[in-house]
Amino acid sequence: MIVVDIGGTHVRIAKVALRRMPKIHARDERIIPTSVCDPKRFIDEIRAYADRADGMIEGIGISMAGLVDPERGIIRASSPNLPDSWRRFDLVSKLRRKFHCPVRMCNDAVAAAIGEVIYGKTREDFVLLAWGTGIGGAAITQRNGMCIASSFEPGRMQIPSGNDLREWEDRCGGIGMQRRFKKNPTKLSSSEWKLIQADMTVALQNLIALHPTKTLVLSGGIGIHQQRMIRMIQKELNRHASSTISDLRTIRIATYRERVGLYGALALMDSNVSLILL
Repeated sequence: MIVVDIGGTHVRIAKVALRRMPKIHARDERIIPTSVCDPKRFIDEIRAYADRADGMIEGIGISMAGLVDPERGIIRASSPNLPDSWRRFDLVSKLRRKFHCPVRMCNDAVAAAIGEVIYGKTREDFVLLAWGTGIGGAAITQRNGMCIASSFEPGRMQIPSGNDLREWEDRCGGIGMQRRFKKNPTKLSSSEWKLIQADMTVALQNLIALHPTKTLVLSGGIGIHQQRMIRMIQKELNRHASSTISDLRTIRIATYRERVGLYGALALMDSNVSLILL
């Protein structure tokens, strides 16, 4: 099985055997900067995997940043952090025709959420926040053995910015932070991270008010590396808990960290998993 996670910073491609407890190994994974991976190069990379497997691919599962129609397999609107060539690209149909195998695709935040609930350690219902190049979200609800995953766009939420309001993604997403501080987020000072922490606290309080949950799971290239900040934010939320957020008990990092989207892409192809994608 080939699994793919197309994000705002990297494209991850891996091969994995579909079994009860699958494991994606670094030796089986290829990571390409998104900025240089247009659809043509992406298809060439998949062909290289097919060649190594004597032309046989069981299926391809795809996690895609942006607005995706999972039923029709169409990228309605790719993330603004992806190259323009991905927009409105009919990726699923092209891959099916070229490799003659099943192909399924969903939004990257949804993929991370289903990867966590199916193969990770979070078994209860939860909200996932994908904090990376942009900010995305998904909610998991389980009913009678069925996993229901719904996506939403928390990055569009308005938060205070001085005397104005700005979108959360513009303030705290990776691209937004780069514009805001005129430097790569990896170079931010402790005082600049404190400003991010303050904005994240306000935004998460609003998020939990809109999407009540006892468990919040973090994924994304920034989120998985901010455990200390997240602990401080949770303390702050608990200190000022109101009836709207008092149910939040746990904020945790996705079990498979930066690979959780790949596990979600695998879950799409697992016939033993009952999924409804909204």
